[in-house]
Amino acid sequence: LGVERDVLEIFGFKTKEEQDDIIYCNWLQMAHAGVVGLEFYSPEHKRWGQAHMHARFALLNVMIRAGEGFCELEKKDDTVLVKMDRSKIETVGKKAVGDFLLK
Repeated sequence: LGVERDVLEIFGFKTKEEQDDIIYCNWLQMAHAGVVGLEFYSPEHKRWGQAHMHARFALLNVMIRAGEGFCELEKKDDTVLVKMDRSKIETVGKKAVGDFLLK
């Protein structure tokens, strides 16, 4: 969930626009992975089949609970849409995930 622009420059992403796109894609992909991670949860046994999927689901919950319209799930027919306000990644999102990781 990197937001360090200096690191992105090492990999050739020099402009703010490129960096913003990479950061957004990384965060959106992690939120999506949290939804996909539900496939690895067994309600019958009340446990996760893979620890990293549990972690992704936990991060999705942190993003949603951050509020301020940062990350939301919307059910549409048989699909779950992940909505994320990319303008809030470096403020709302970074703070929420940072606080969570410090617990």
